[in-house]
Amino acid sequence: MVATVMNGCVRVLRWALVTVAAAGSFPFAAVADGTPPGPSADGVFLACGAKRPDRALSSAEKARLAELTASLADKGTSRDDLGRRVKAARALGLEIGHAAAIAALERAVQDTKDDYSVRAEALAALSVIPHKSVIPMLIRALADSETRVRDRANEQLERLSGQHLWAPFRPDGAPAAPAVGVARWEQWWQASADAFTFDRWPEAALTLGVKSADRQLSATEAAWLSELNASLLDRGADHGKDPRRRAEAARGLGEIGHKDAIPALRQVMEDTTDDYAVRCEALTALSRIADKSVVPILIRALGDDQLQRRASWQLIWLSGTTLGLTFGPETSREEEIAILTDKWTQWWEENQDTFVFDLRRML
Repeated sequence: MVATVMNGCVRVLRWALVTVAAAGSFPFAAVADGTPPGPSADGVFLACGAKRPDRALSSAEKARLAELTASLADKGTSRDDLGRRVKAARALGLEIGHAAAIAALERAVQDTKDDYSVRAEALAALSVIPHKSVIPMLIRALADSETRVRDRANEQLERLSGQHLWAPFRPDGAPAAPAVGVARWEQWWQASADAFTFDRWPEAALTLGVKSADRQLSATEAAWLSELNASLLDRGADHGKDPRRRAEAARGLGEIGHKDAIPALRQVMEDTTDDYAVRCEALTALSRIADKSVVPILIRALGDDQLQRRASWQLIWLSGTTLGLTFGPETSREEEIAILTDKWTQWWEENQDTFVFDLRRML
């Protein structure tokens, strides 16, 4: 099986009975010598064009790693410092992608006194480093005191494993017991660690596994979709619990994965007066619906101050490329948003006709 790489290069990697296709530079960048990699030292199957997490770092990479690690650790005092540290966390995962970056990212995740946005970005960065030590870290984050950190950790575990073992919220909107999530994921990891690979499904399975967004819904699915749509749009009066209930409704619509869920999810996501957590969940749910109309919605969300980073991550996951974009501390937030929107719009104009939803990137 041959995969077309985003930048035009075509390679094939076959190992055992598993064939893996990778696109562009994400989630891992190109091997320096260009040779197709086999399994790494810890048994992880690396995708064609993958960057080894245990490779020998060049002098330039070591210097960049040290720079980013120091930037992430330096909390500073201003809002600009917060943005700088979020960028550093992201670059440690996407740009460096090495086991040597894991310790700094884990420290950021575990610092409960730190800002949520830094901790969440560090979690996401950990999840793109193909090293098995990352999985137990994500599982431990399920016990975090911050609900949004637990939710992000669970989201990344689901994406990496293809499993749905626990939801951070109960159907009534109340937070679920973290101990239950930790226990279920630990049990899965104990049973799966030896055989686990970061990218292991054949392309045929990935294609077949994607739910058709315009399929004929069963009576049960149609009733569920209608109920969840109504629940999502109903803000209610009890603001203590309703945001959680509505966030869970958005998540359910993403699991159904039908185009009829798009209008309600889009309405909530684009309503800047709505609850932040509900808007984030609506954006994530949209990214799990295999309908091409979703991609321009995500691109427009790059201009939303609250949703920009999450929209950026979802576009990276769905597309399989970072577009080679990195931003230093000298880049203002306004400039970053303008560049991201322009580059992703250009990418979509060039690729929308051939774009295919890939289950590996939608979980």
